[in-house]
Amino acid sequence: MKDHHDTYGDNPRTRSGHRTPAEIARDEIEADESVKDFLPVELVIDSACPNVEPARTAIRTALKTLGFAEKWQEWDRDSEETPRQLRMLGSPSVLVNGLDVGCTEGETAHADANSCRIYLDESGCVCGAPTAGMIVRAFERQKITKAASDIPARA
Repeated sequence: MKDHHDTYGDNPRTRSGHRTPAEIARDEIEADESVKDFLPVELVIDSACPNVEPARTAIRTALKTLGFAEKWQEWDRDSEETPRQLRMLGSPSVLVNGLDVGCTEGETAHADANSCRIYLDESGCVCGAPTAGMIVRAFERQKITKAASDIPARA
């Protein structure tokens, strides 16, 4: 288990002065401190996986885009310290608040054996690691889910 932490400067606005969708999402997430505090990012890897570094780069880019510290938990599938349910994931798998960034809401891509993980990027192309955009959208989905859970139930 490794903990990665680096801090970089703020994400500047675009040259036209308009905010990008990622900047808007970052501002909304930052406005709700409880969301930032409860959205851990985890990376599950096989040490020999050729897509680990692209996954780390995507995590760094997404966190930097959202204005968060570049911090995540890294789990090696072969380690006894890694929780059993995480050892069943292909490599690399990225989770935001326990949810798989490459799956639809609430689903997880389990593997029966050590295996490479594949993703479909925003263009529908197959890639070996999630994109930064996929990770940013996972944060956005968590924000929406949290907002919905804060609505009081009707009596």
